[in-house]
Amino acid sequence: MAQLIINTGTVANDGTGDYVRVAWTKANANFTELYAADVVLSGSISDLQDRFVSAAQTYYVATTGNDANPGTVGSPFATLQKAIDVACTLIPTTPGLTHTIQLGDGTYSTTGNRLRPTPTGEGIVIQGNAGNAAAVVIQTSGTAASGLLYKTTAEGPYTVQNLTLSSGHSSRLIRADGGAQSAFSNIRFGQADSAAHIHVGAAAQVSVNGNYSVVGSAYAHFEVAGPGHVQGAGRTVTLTG
Repeated sequence: MAQLIINTGTVANDGTGDYVRVAWTKANANFTELYAADVVLSGSISDLQDRFVSAAQTYYVATTGNDANPGTVGSPFATLQKAIDVACTLIPTTPGLTHTIQLGDGTYSTTGNRLRPTPTGEGIVIQGNAGNAAAVVIQTSGTAASGLLYKTTAEGPYTVQNLTLSSGHSSRLIRADGGAQSAFSNIRFGQADSAAHIHVGAAAQVSVNGNYSVVGSAYAHFEVAGPGHVQGAGRTVTLTG
């Protein structure tokens, strides 16, 4: 739902603003959406003020980083999940923003990364090395029960590009459920063993935005369950091994 703005009129008591009942109905709807969102706003007033942004933000992740860092190019985070969690607390003052998470070259081991919803539906791009997708690898350090990259809510589209996804523990590499919208391009899909590379279900949609490659085995490449949807046309898929 888009933010509902209360019309306060031009001057006091001029009769041009919203009626009291209409105004509070809008206020209740705004708070209902805020409380339902999977976003935790905690900290000092100054911390909360820092989360209001008028321009798209870029956060950096490196194998030499630290999650206590601010996520800048000079002081990157260590994990993708930390960057996602921070990006999802941003509150845009300009509509239609898309934030970027830039992964440095290297291998990132994880038990799964949750692609969390954003407060007002702004997008997030997770990207690696555009010139060499093999240089950035996200892999499981154990069984990722929910999936290597998984999204289970509709709010906020995610795009993943220019990197390698792999699991030696029978884990889905990309999972979209619950009306989630995800997209990918220039991905190297590695091993998934007895799981699918990509799972789409529960009214979710995955868009193939560019060419990509499959370099590892899986139970299936696309696994579409229920009213899920995959779209993409004119793409080149390179199979190796």
